[in-house]
Amino acid sequence: MKKKERDFKLNIYLVVIFGIIFVMAGISMFFNSFLTVALKLKPDVSGFQESALQVHFVDTGEGDAILIKLPNNKNVLVDSGTANNRNKIISYIDNVFFDGKGGEFDYAILTHSDIDHSGNFKYILDNYSVHNVYRPKIYSKNYDTNYDENGLVINSDSYDEIVLKLNQLSAENKTKIMFSEAGAEAEDINSFLTFLTPTKENYKDENMYSPIVKVSYRNKSILLTGDANFDNEIEVINTVDNLDVDVLKLSHHGSETGTSLEFLNFCKPEYAIISCGENSYGHPSLNVLNNIKKYSNDLYNNIYTTQSSGNIIVAVDDVGLLTIDTIQNVDSYIYLDYYLIAIAVMGICLIVVFFPKYKKDN
Repeated sequence: MKKKERDFKLNIYLVVIFGIIFVMAGISMFFNSFLTVALKLKPDVSGFQESALQVHFVDTGEGDAILIKLPNNKNVLVDSGTANNRNKIISYIDNVFFDGKGGEFDYAILTHSDIDHSGNFKYILDNYSVHNVYRPKIYSKNYDTNYDENGLVINSDSYDEIVLKLNQLSAENKTKIMFSEAGAEAEDINSFLTFLTPTKENYKDENMYSPIVKVSYRNKSILLTGDANFDNEIEVINTVDNLDVDVLKLSHHGSETGTSLEFLNFCKPEYAIISCGENSYGHPSLNVLNNIKKYSNDLYNNIYTTQSSGNIIVAVDDVGLLTIDTIQNVDSYIYLDYYLIAIAVMGICLIVVFFPKYKKDN
């Protein structure tokens, strides 16, 4: 082939390649978000990403795990789901909550010792910086040396591991350990998180130690209940004035041990969230669903479950607008930005054009 013909052919290739680069650059600029979602690179987080308050109810099957981003940029973990769903929650923490940029928890709250709430707690303590932990007054028989003799003492290998780790972190001055109780205070989160229970030192079972916590911002509020039961609800009714919440996380996965009609009338929620998965316990309970329907058809029509909706995000922006978003199947994404794919395609195109010429010239 003559030199002029080779140069002409090369110029055509260059025009095509730079045309492709120009088009992909334009697509990256204007359609990056759309293509990122369409190609299953990342889930769509545009609905809540810039909100001042975010409360993420993570889909961990039949378990509880909640992540909170406060308006002062403090990060809070409430419970950690079951160990057999570890990949789900860790993927969500790393790729959605921390957006692939890494992060640490300013606070963590372990509501009680049940494995569906505490299953990944030690793993998180091992793998993330956690500066402050609220733990229940449920004592480990083997690793709590000082405890109320009238308190609840349990013998559990998984809970022992958590308490041992907390003791180590406290001894190393890496983590401050506190007990959950009504009125518990922490200077940098007090204006957003309020512990309403426990109001007593001792209870008859583990679930009753679950703190009921109100998360508030701009006159909007979300009530978190752990596995609290009817007696805990009565505590709130008797000790709190005018509790009016927008979102109620139903206690104990919608079990019939909680969410009384009296409590619903006291809380006046507009939305209900149930953390549940496939189970043999009958969660959510038909009695509870009937209580919700008796209270309000509007609330009954505004029930979100992690089993059907996946991950549920309640967000409040700076003007007090509350929105609810959902994300299904977070572990089905590969978590890459579209522009990285575009750059890779451009690079391949350039190699296809120039490598043959380089090889021939050498």
